[in-house]
Amino acid sequence: MKSYFIILIFLLNFSIFFKYCNSQVSSGPLYNVNINNIIYDQFGTESYNINYYPTSTNLSYTGENFYSLDKNRVKAAKVTLTSDCILNGNTASITDCIYTITSQQSGSDNVPNIFPPSDSLLLVKGNVTLVVPSGITLTISGSPNTIPALVIKGRLLLDPNNNTTFSFYKMQILPNGIFESTPINSKNHTIIATQIINENTAQWDRNDIPSILSIDGNVTIRGFDSSSTWTGYDPKNGTTFMRSFPFTYDKLPIIKLGGLKDVKGTEQYKLNSFYTNMIMENTNNKYAFDQTSGTDTGFILINHYNKNVWIKGIGKCSMVFTGSSTVDIKNSVFYDFGHTTSLPLDENNNIPNRYPITLYHNKKSVNIENNCFLGAIHIGTPQQSLTPRSFIGAIRSFGNIIGNSFVLKESLDGLSMSGISLLYGTEQFNVNYNSFISFYTSTSSILPRGQYPDNINYINSGIISTSPYSFFESNIFEGRFKGGSFNIIPLQSRSTIASLNSDKLIGIYNGFEQSNINDKVSNTIWNKVVFKDNVFFGESEFRVTYPMSIQPPIKINFLRGWHINQRPSVVLPPNEANVDFTYDSSLVQFDLNPINKNFGETNNLKGKCNSVSIKNSNFSSSYIFFSESFKCNYISIVDSKFTHMIHVGNSTVTFIKRFANQIYLSNVNGTRIHRLSGLYGRLYPFFQLSPMSIIDPPLTQNSINFTFIPNSESPTINRPSILETIIDEDFQNNSNIDPIGNQIHSKFIQFQQNANGPYTVVLSSKPIFPNITGYEKLDVGPYFAGTYIVDNSANNFYLGIDLSPPPPPPPISSPPRSLSIFGKQWTKCSWIQTLNKCTTTGVFTPNSSMTFIPSEITENDEISMITSYLGNDITNNIPSTVNISLAGPHQYKFYLYSYNSDWTDSIVNPIPSFSIKINDKYQEPITRSAPTYLTYKKYGPFYWNNLNSTEQILSIKWANENIKYSIPLSGIEIFSSIQTSFQIPISP
Repeated sequence: MKSYFIILIFLLNFSIFFKYCNSQVSSGPLYNVNINNIIYDQFGTESYNINYYPTSTNLSYTGENFYSLDKNRVKAAKVTLTSDCILNGNTASITDCIYTITSQQSGSDNVPNIFPPSDSLLLVKGNVTLVVPSGITLTISGSPNTIPALVIKGRLLLDPNNNTTFSFYKMQILPNGIFESTPINSKNHTIIATQIINENTAQWDRNDIPSILSIDGNVTIRGFDSSSTWTGYDPKNGTTFMRSFPFTYDKLPIIKLGGLKDVKGTEQYKLNSFYTNMIMENTNNKYAFDQTSGTDTGFILINHYNKNVWIKGIGKCSMVFTGSSTVDIKNSVFYDFGHTTSLPLDENNNIPNRYPITLYHNKKSVNIENNCFLGAIHIGTPQQSLTPRSFIGAIRSFGNIIGNSFVLKESLDGLSMSGISLLYGTEQFNVNYNSFISFYTSTSSILPRGQYPDNINYINSGIISTSPYSFFESNIFEGRFKGGSFNIIPLQSRSTIASLNSDKLIGIYNGFEQSNINDKVSNTIWNKVVFKDNVFFGESEFRVTYPMSIQPPIKINFLRGWHINQRPSVVLPPNEANVDFTYDSSLVQFDLNPINKNFGETNNLKGKCNSVSIKNSNFSSSYIFFSESFKCNYISIVDSKFTHMIHVGNSTVTFIKRFANQIYLSNVNGTRIHRLSGLYGRLYPFFQLSPMSIIDPPLTQNSINFTFIPNSESPTINRPSILETIIDEDFQNNSNIDPIGNQIHSKFIQFQQNANGPYTVVLSSKPIFPNITGYEKLDVGPYFAGTYIVDNSANNFYLGIDLSPPPPPPPISSPPRSLSIFGKQWTKCSWIQTLNKCTTTGVFTPNSSMTFIPSEITENDEISMITSYLGNDITNNIPSTVNISLAGPHQYKFYLYSYNSDWTDSIVNPIPSFSIKINDKYQEPITRSAPTYLTYKKYGPFYWNNLNSTEQILSIKWANENIKYSIPLSGIEIFSSIQTSFQIPISP
């Protein structure tokens, strides 16, 4: 493997985004495998050479080498079977078979069985390679002695009808070779890969040789029992969720986390690797309850003892699948099996790409389903193999990783392990319904160790992914993860380092080719990834390795799912990543039981990000979702319940805004709580009757009348409360309300006379405490926040601006004229620039094609306006900005037009997202998509008020925030409270 060279360190700088290429179709295969392509090193050792990057022009890369057990020239005997054979039991001998012997040094063949080996139990000798040629089947039954080395060109079968232990040092499965382990229900198979200890008996052995190497081979390892290896379990009511396995009898041994929460709300985890206190539920044996422990932990139960295929390692053990290998591994247990560790990678001491399952540039879909991956967790069984850096490591491969369970336990020497690692950036897997338990004791900081082929600074994670082409659904995490439950690593462009101008995609995206020609461009494809229905318990933060500067933001989309007492790693520094977190229909609570109160300081988000958007979600439990140190540019909460802990001095206005430069609240019910009061430990919202937030259609008057019922379920029943009214963060007035009797209350809200645009109204209730209680300084209590748009004044067309390129200088210049656009008279920015009315930054683009013309487009001026545009300057990182001087005191409403001539929305050419700022304020939503391909889009309405008597600047920033792709801004249509339109210049 030495020839893979350092060139691939470029993966640290790979970006998956493709602005200047339309969707490309790849030609030819990913690469080709020629098993006869043999190279020799200085010692005469023969290796298979595979060029994984045939399009690379980097002369330093000459392919990668795999030591050949079949063709190497060192002193070893090659025993080749000439007919089918069965090796049965611990007395099995090679003499049970018909074979030929070849001295790999001399190359001479012996007559079959005339010159048998001097030791009839040749299987124990280290310098022997057993070859199963094409058309021959070798069956292993019972427990034969360890076979030193095997080369499978035919079929190696573990007897499905007998208890079988298959022990070997190394095995290579070559093209069309088959390895099968599929025992029937009543039989067990144990596969033991062991490291040769005495090198004198195996002079051919090297550290880089995997225990199992498959090059275009076929591997089927499938246990009989297909029931789930894990279930999600709610200890409070004894029910399961997501998946379940049958509890066939009381005290069924399982793996789970135990421990109770301390006074700060932190679980004191302990790993129960043989827990037998689960009791069958009388009416349904798929459910169980535990009468002996609390409900703070144990949300994942793992049942691996019912699997009848176990894969065990001794020493350095790994499996590598490459070429077009068929990989089908199901219903099995990997126990204490590993080679590459979490130490820094080293060519000699810590070989890269040697995981328990290594999917290495594999061109066939693989299935890794319903298996259990364990370290040496059982008391009384000392660790015999190495602690794996990751149980599954995938590089340029695809398929299914579904329904597996992982127990990630730190080794005694402090080495960490991860579950699934997608390491190259183009992997395409369904990573669904997997469970992860993680537990560590060492809290020492982790030194950065990111390098190819892992690109990982922080090891102990459930899922590590550099690829936006995979799907992540219904995975569950519990425990303590040093590196986060997820560690997402968007890579940057590799073309300049590796001379790889493109990468062929695989899996469901086969046929597409991504362009690598642009360095440091936005990873827009990540915006399409949805993390759906995933469940998080404990120290299981979602980390993103993506710098706050230089790069544009990317979206992290959470759809549904549970975040239960989810909090950051206590080992790593706070995560600072330039991402937009979006929670849609999510449940965020301190405990599965929403009544349980949190008097601690646990929190979910810590560090920095660009924005957090919450919609249709339930954040109603006692919780500190934002840590005290958290900061972002923008927080949006819409159509959600949101309860958050406050600190002394935090008012209704500041308790959320303190975490962001700008906030947006619409139709939010919530409660401000404090751990000292104990009174508000969960959601006690208003019962809002009407109106909810009114955006579309907007209000046509300057007032609204709220009706609501104060929450009589709150602890302050029989205690009068103060009702605060707040409009756009300004206190309006206070009044007293009495919650007794569930009386309907009303509150009349009067906006200012010249109201125009969105206004956020907060009704906030806080109890009246006696001054002697110490609670009088705490603004705890229910609140309702709604955003209302008032639109009753700026309805007169005022000015339309076509953002087409300025005309050339005379004598070719085009004189100012009236442009007929949407039935109105528009002008160009350049024509009113001399009047100091319009200035721009960015780059203009002349007319592009418009193959489909909508029916509402009837004028040539309209086509010209839409298809010629102002865009941000991606070369000099300058956003597109339009500054318009508008008269006051007046109200304005305007729309923005954009056109998409570049983005087809294929997987390699996705439609990008961007933000809009009006006078340096983000507009809701903070991220929005460009139009569909070859169509235009009208954005708005947006509102702005000039309250001064003199002209003021309306500044529109379009696609800022380090955007690396040009987002067209074609035109601006402005309405005003002014009765007459702006007098545009017209050349006589």
